[in-house]
Amino acid sequence: MKNDGAILPLKVLVPLPAHGPVEVVIEHTALRLAVADRPLVRSLGDGWEVPGAYVLLDRPDAEGHWGAYVGKASPGKLRSRVLEHLRGKQHWYRAVLIRRDTEYGFHSAQAGWLEGRLYDLLHDSARIRLHNGNRPSDETLPHHEQVILETCIEPIVSLLHVLGHEVAAVPQKKKVVLPSKPTLGGKVRIVDLITEGLIIAGGRIVSKSPIYPGYAEIDANGAIWLQGAEATSLSDAAGKLCQAGSWNGWEFWHVETDDGLVPLSTLRDEVRKRRANGHG
Repeated sequence: MKNDGAILPLKVLVPLPAHGPVEVVIEHTALRLAVADRPLVRSLGDGWEVPGAYVLLDRPDAEGHWGAYVGKASPGKLRSRVLEHLRGKQHWYRAVLIRRDTEYGFHSAQAGWLEGRLYDLLHDSARIRLHNGNRPSDETLPHHEQVILETCIEPIVSLLHVLGHEVAAVPQKKKVVLPSKPTLGGKVRIVDLITEGLIIAGGRIVSKSPIYPGYAEIDANGAIWLQGAEATSLSDAAGKLCQAGSWNGWEFWHVETDDGLVPLSTLRDEVRKRRANGHG
């Protein structure tokens, strides 16, 4: 598929004999989508009994306008949820199911955010009439995970276009403005976390994201090493791990503690508090 002159690589899995849903795998965003005409929804396998989002599609009219319903299964099972709509909704002829193509899949907040994002996307297109009565909403997802999931939107829109369901535009989601934290004690460096005993030299910092798992190592000088190469900053290391987007590395990277994974931003705040109290 092409988008603005670029190639979007994907893998299409066609059942043989051809009487079942087609599945599309988009590896760089770890997405798996199923395209199931209404009579074929019952043929979806057990792999679709997982959390995720879906779009029910009406046939486009002669002018290219079409209707849609956006939903989710979180927690829940996508296949079962769409099967319920065989009885409850008569307008649609085809369903597109969306799940994560990883071991852990989407969790509830991710599926909820994706549902709301797709609703906004379709709602803002003049060609589309949504059957949803109200906007679905889940704003509990951390900002850095929203940024990660935003990379899923363009492949979904591209697939809809290939299926004959054109979206007039891909409006960018409004930037989430997080409340600023007070800056206490001046700039904090990674080496300051080592000096304060909050992380150890030679230890690992890890990504908490199930979408982009991985780790980096911190040496005694506070340098960050990812896959054998030195990164210029925490944010640089996060960007290299994910190979997309821009990141707040202090929020992205975590360390393992007795209380579980803690973001480096929490440790940075602890250093600032110690300095403000005259302990650093």
